[in-house]
Order: sequence, then C-alpha cells, then structure tokens
Amino acid sequence: MTLITKTIIAASTLTLGSTLATLAGEDKSVIEPPKPASFSSCDALKNLGKIYKNNDNPYIQEWKIFGRMHYQTGSISGEGADGGSFHDNFDTFRRMRIGTSLKFAQYFKAVFRTQLVADSRYKGGELNWGIPEKEWASFDEVFLRFNAKKAFNIDGLDKLDITYGRQKFLMSAEAHESSKRIKTIERSAIANTVYLGALPVGLTISGKKGSWAVNGSIYSDTWAETRADSVFGDWSGGEGYLLNVIKTLDNKDEIIFDYLYHNDDNGPGKNDFFFNKKWAVSLAYQGERGPWGFMVNVIGGDHGKQDKKSREGAFYGAVAQGTYWLIDDKLEAVGMYQWQGSTEEEGVTAYSKDFAASGGHGGDVNKGRGDSHHMLYAGVNWYLCGDHSKIMLGVEYDNLDTPKGNANATTLWAAYRLYF
Repeated sequence: MTLITKTIIAASTLTLGSTLATLAGEDKSVIEPPKPASFSSCDALKNLGKIYKNNDNPYIQEWKIFGRMHYQTGSISGEGADGGSFHDNFDTFRRMRIGTSLKFAQYFKAVFRTQLVADSRYKGGELNWGIPEKEWASFDEVFLRFNAKKAFNIDGLDKLDITYGRQKFLMSAEAHESSKRIKTIERSAIANTVYLGALPVGLTISGKKGSWAVNGSIYSDTWAETRADSVFGDWSGGEGYLLNVIKTLDNKDEIIFDYLYHNDDNGPGKNDFFFNKKWAVSLAYQGERGPWGFMVNVIGGDHGKQDKKSREGAFYGAVAQGTYWLIDDKLEAVGMYQWQGSTEEEGVTAYSKDFAASGGHGGDVNKGRGDSHHMLYAGVNWYLCGDHSKIMLGVEYDNLDTPKGNANATTLWAAYRLYF
C-alpha cells in the first residue's frame, strides 16, 4: 500500500469517527484503535478496511472499505483445428476492485464496488486503467439490502433479507464461491457458460431456516444504456427467474441446487445482457473429509434462439474438483476435471482466458466453440495469509472438438490473489 493510500484511509477514519461520535451521543462511538506493535502483517491486512463499528449507534452501525487485486501470468502452447501449432506468453490484471459497505438504521446495508481495470491483452486487446467507460460495466456490485427478520422480529426464520440492485448472479457451485476463494485460477468453462460473471439488476429474497437456505430472484435482462440503468435497472425487456436451494447436512456437506428460466426468446441482442440461454439447471455436492475437500457438479440447459443454428440446442456437462492440504492451512494441492457437450456442433464454449482467446495466441480454435470440450487442471495454492493473500500455480490442458477439427493446448499458470 502506498503512503498516499494510507493517508487517505487514516484521514477518512478520523473524519467519519468524529461525525459518528456526534450522531451517537455520549461516548458510545467505537473507532477501532491502532493495533499494537506485535500485530502481524496478516492481521493488519484482514482488518485494513474496518473503519467503524458501533451496534448501539441508531444511525450508522458499521462502515467498511474493501478491495481486491488479482494478477495472473502464463504461457500457452497448442495445436489448432487446422493442424498448425501456436504459442503465446501473457499476463493479465484479472480483477482490480475497490468498494465500500455501510450498515445503517439498524436494518439496512448498502454496498458499492467498482472495477478499476479492463485488461484484454490476453486476447490481443489493451490494458486500460480507471472505471470502465461502458455504461453497463462501470460498476461491479451496487445494492441495498433490508434485514426483514430483524425489522419485523420474525422468530420462525433464521434469516430473511430483501436485496435490490446490481448483484452477483449465483449459478453453479463455482459461482457460489467468491473469486477470492476459488481453488483454481479460473472457473471451469461449463460453470462460466451458465454464470458468465454476470451482475444483473434484480430483486432477491433470501431466507434461511435451520439447515435450509433459499434464494428467489427476478432479474432485468436489458442492456443498460446509462450508468443509472446499470444500478437501478431497465425492465423494458425480458426477465430471468432464479432459484437457489442449499441444504447443509449434519456432517457439514452441502447440496446446492440452482435453476434459472429466461422468458425472453428474441435471441442474442439488446435483451440478452446476462443470460443468453433459455434455461439452465445445476446440482452440486461438496464437502470435506479431514485434509481432503471435494466438489461434484452436473449442469445442463438449452441455448434457445441464437444467431446461428449451430449454437442452439441442449448443452450439458460435469465438473469434479478435489483438494488436499499438503501443509495445513498453508500449502494445498488442487485438481479439477471438466467435460461439456452439446447437441449442436458449436453448442459449447471453452470460456478460457487463454485457450479460447485466439486473438492472443493466433491459433485456430474456432473462437473456443465446438460440441465437446475436456479440461484437466492441476495446481498448488500457497496461502500467505489465508485467502487474503495467496500464490497460485497451475497447469491446464484443454481439448476441444470443433466443426473444423480438434484443437488442444497446455497452459502454465501463475497468479497472485489479494483482498481486504
């Protein structure tokens, strides 16, 4: 962190602290004191964004600043569908985000986060710093959440929240896990097929009772033409309806079910912002056994209308992931296998930041489209401060059957992940 950044945070803390003390009255405001000299750098990172907390303040209960930086580099070598070989070295600022959250009036939480970099060099594009100019991409998550359980004193539920705004779209087991904590450098292609990193505007009702958790959402499916629309939504087009059900078993294993239906059948275009499929379903099981961790996920759906007949029809696939602690909480081995297939010859996409990006390596991979795709990943994660700071190394093999022939490649990965 630069001296300028530290100064800004310190000044913000003192300014807000004095304001909140006045609002709270007496001596109830609690500004987190400076940590003692023995406080570790890891603890400092974990607590960096915790600016203010006082549950007794009727106006503002908590204020946080948070951010993440994800950088990765790699080298890919392979053979295109035309039989020609290709090779490329690349590096990418995958994510650079900053945001803030505010809990206020006892029942509300507001979240704002924006992306600070757009890096498409891996596919032959450019590196651009600053908030993206495209209206629909200016923000990451921006939403307001209402704690209905607390507000209405609902004893029959453990949780009842109502959220409106631009929020993360949860489809597939890998999407349920934040990019801060995923075990592989990139999510699998079949997960990205139904997730797409989408952040649509919508209304979500989230409830929990005992071992059951349920989310029900309705999302706008219209491209935002203004920055205001990208936060508040433009409901002039289609909608998507999403259901998430999570069952936690007695041994802490989880069963995760996701289903989405898209009621707009106009095909790709203005009304296909976050989900250009007709429907999709995902069923996953995950858990831990001692030093072992595992996840199995089956996914299927229908593309609906597309701009090409070869990209319509059904798609389906499965992901299996395993982890093992080589050194407890420090060094972890990771393995993943994924397969996806389709009824049409271009019904699957290898949503890879390297293999499918022919604009970078120049190989003929048919833009990552085909009817069968295998992916195998093996790596190790070195946790310097848990998921807050870690180094990830991996090797990935992709094999894609395209209408032109088979394309395959091996990618060597290295990545650094940091968040606070």
